[in-house]
Order: sequence, then C-alpha cells, then structure tokens
Amino acid sequence: MNNLPRILFTGPFNEDHIIISFSPVSNRKIDPLIESRLEKEWEDIMKKAKESGKLAFDADTFRLDTYRIDNHELYLEVSNLRFSKRKPLKDMVSELIPLGEAYFPKGMSIGGFIKTTDDKYIFGQRNGRSLTKTTQDFIGGIVQPEKLDSGRDLFGANYQEIDEELNIPKSKITSMCLLGVVLSNTSDVICVMDTHLSLTLAEVNMLFRDRKDAEMDSIVVIEKKALEQYMQTLGGYKPCAFTLFQSVYSP
Repeated sequence: MNNLPRILFTGPFNEDHIIISFSPVSNRKIDPLIESRLEKEWEDIMKKAKESGKLAFDADTFRLDTYRIDNHELYLEVSNLRFSKRKPLKDMVSELIPLGEAYFPKGMSIGGFIKTTDDKYIFGQRNGRSLTKTTQDFIGGIVQPEKLDSGRDLFGANYQEIDEELNIPKSKITSMCLLGVVLSNTSDVICVMDTHLSLTLAEVNMLFRDRKDAEMDSIVVIEKKALEQYMQTLGGYKPCAFTLFQSVYSP
C-alpha cells in the first residue's frame, strides 16, 4: 500500500531539544536485485545530466534510520548514504513500496517556510540545472554537513542553505524551529523548518541580488493567506508541510 507522502512526526522542536546519534552501519534493508542495478542507474543519471548541462556529483548524505520523541526531546539516529545510491533508489520508489518502508533510502533534506518582517513568505524559482525536478521550491537542500551529531548541526544545514541560496547570513535570522518531518512521495525525509528573518522583503531582494550561488533564479513571494493554495499547487509532500505549519500557527 502506497501511503506516501505522510507526516512522520510533528514538533515544534528547537535545536537544543534534538539529540542526534550517528550509526556507522545503516539499518536500511537491501534487496539484492535492486541493489545490483544501482551502479548502472547512477551511470545513466550522470550521462543524462552531462548531456543536458545539469549538475550531478556523488557525495555522502545522511539517512534517517530511527526516531523517537521522549519527554519533549527528539531523538534521531542517522547513518551515511551515498548520493549515488540515494538518487537511483528514489527513482525506484515504486519498486520499493511493495517491499516496505525499511527498504526506502530515507535520505534527509531540509527546508521550509521563511518569513520576512512584513509578513511575506519566501520561496525559490530554480534555474533547472540541478537534478531536482521541481521548478519552484522551499529554500533548502540535501542534509550533508561534515557531521550530524546534534540539533545545532541540523539547524546549521538550514542556516547554510539560506545563506547560499538567498545570501542571508545567520545574523539576520531571529528564530528557527523544526516544525516536523515528512516522508515524501519519493521516500526522502524532509525536515520542515520555520524561519523568521529580521529583514523586510525589500531587504531580502537587495541581498539576493548579490548572491554567489545561482541555484535559484529568482525569489517567489507568497502571502500567508495564500500559503495553503500555493502548497497544494506545488504538490508532492508540500501539503503535508503546510499541515505541520498549521499545527503550530492555527488557533
């Protein structure tokens, strides 16, 4: 049965209430026949990316192995998962679903809602040169810091994405929390964040113009009252992300 996407758990959690442990051995179950195809699938992905001028490279990323909530503390256990396995497994998710969730790659990504002081919400228009198929998206990306041993490291990944994609430094962020986590329709684990800036939309635009990272072509601005419809339009796991947002901000 396909029950993707779905919410795994709801917060909110701040960085001090997240405890992360790293496991050198993942608990991902492996189907030998599917696993034997991954190298060839990755070669095909790289070839197609090169032919179309897209960026594709292999790197260590993080997989969510287990989670639990105990006395308002969030405990995560993570392991490494090479992107050259993560991406092909995501593309094969329809074959993994009958086997069960234990076979999913569950690669971790991070991103979410970013609010200005004049109550605008910031998203991004992608340039089309990455492997992601979405054109408009959260500001964010794959969780791949050098280490992931604490809530501070996890939040640091979100600070980094906001800095790289919007050119907004940590000093311009007044608050950040983890709203919850969604298992996406492609079996990614999405850490949905809520970030408040000390900047107006005009100030965000000024910083964005001077960005060095060109992954986002432009900023997409959404009013709070239009967020639900926008999430529905984007589709995929985004409506689940909005449900997490509502759980915190609806009376």
